[in-house]
Amino acid sequence: MKRLALPLFLVLAVQADSDPRLTVHTIVREDIFAGYLQKDMARFERGEKMLDELFNERPNQRHHVVVWQASSTLYRALLAYQEGKVADGDRYYALAQERFEAASKLSPNDGGVLAVSAASRALFADRLPADKRQGEWSKAYDAYQKMAAQQLPIVDKLPSHLQGELLAGLTMAAQRTGRQEEYEKHLDKMISVLKDSPYLPMAKTWKERPELVAKTNLLCKNCHDEGRLEPTKARLAAAK
Repeated sequence: MKRLALPLFLVLAVQADSDPRLTVHTIVREDIFAGYLQKDMARFERGEKMLDELFNERPNQRHHVVVWQASSTLYRALLAYQEGKVADGDRYYALAQERFEAASKLSPNDGGVLAVSAASRALFADRLPADKRQGEWSKAYDAYQKMAAQQLPIVDKLPSHLQGELLAGLTMAAQRTGRQEEYEKHLDKMISVLKDSPYLPMAKTWKERPELVAKTNLLCKNCHDEGRLEPTKARLAAAK
């Protein structure tokens, strides 16, 4: 009897789940961000399907699954709004908020939940309809404050990507919510800490050309190399 090939996303799910040391973040991040940053919707949809699988496969990591589902749903809302599909946008937007809230309830101080929630809102807020922007920035600000309590005391020891994303998020959230003194403090911290980093040029631009601040974004200037899927799988295989 001829065997039917499994759908690609099921094959990938089996491969991803084969080593429980792989985190939800490592498994889905690259596919989800391919949609966010490159509009590669095939990879984005693969990431969404993987999240559906992981929701059932990893009940003990459901807070991480749900926050990524919230993030991807917020992106779906953004795309719908940009295409003029307001009703679809509103539906996705409401679902995204429900999922962010659910992830927070599952684990309110988890660093991964805070990071995905904060960064997603900060990445998309300026492109959402005007009546949604301040609410998103306010929620991003709150999440970044919780992250700062955990990470700022050790920021000098963090990998470059984590340093950049934390300080960029704090800087943007403060600026977008009208906290000028706090914004200036975080921007100066970016410039002093992120030397020889891809985040530094835009931070200097914000310092030197304030007229560009409202039109530009400080986030996602390099990759999360420590958490990339294939190198992580290779390290884990070598450690066996």
